[in-house]
Amino acid sequence: MIDESRVLDALSTVCDPELDEPITALGFVKEVRIDGDAVTVTLWLPTYFCAPNFAYIMAADAKAAVGAVEGVTDIAIRLVDHHAADEINDGLAAGRDFDETFPGETAGSGLAEVRLRFDRKAFVARQQQLYRSLAEGGLTPAEILRLTIADLPPAGTSTGGPGRGSTPPGAPLSSLISTATPSRRTLSSGTCSSPAP
Repeated sequence: MIDESRVLDALSTVCDPELDEPITALGFVKEVRIDGDAVTVTLWLPTYFCAPNFAYIMAADAKAAVGAVEGVTDIAIRLVDHHAADEINDGLAAGRDFDETFPGETAGSGLAEVRLRFDRKAFVARQQQLYRSLAEGGLTPAEILRLTIADLPPAGTSTGGPGRGSTPPGAPLSSLISTATPSRRTLSSGTCSSPAP
């Protein structure tokens, strides 16, 4: 039997391309229905005119994530309250890519370039956030530049995080980084990804 928590865990790996936040945390997953080995997920975006490419990315990624859950053999993603919901829903159900879903309305290059642009934007924002955290924890720019991956704490450990008053300036990276994932809402340009009410 398919457990809803496994489906939600899978959906939590799908991020809004603009905010770089999980669609589950943003409230975009409105319903998960499980009937045997079939799963139907209803997605809702807070902006009716969210760009179709963003909406398609999230819906297609949700379909792929749910499809990777053990035991799921039939997946339906249903986008609601969006101006292109019918086209996106029909395209995903038929296994069409974005260009095939919107023939004549795209440059024919798919969504790879859009994905790459937002992946880079998210990476830069996370780097900026890490830098600020390390600087607030007392490291100088020169010390930050000398850090390597070997300075990271072991996976699953918590160090208390920077700015807690317990970390001396110049302390190793492992004493400055918290394993908690900070919010990355600095990526929003407000075009389509306002968090759900």
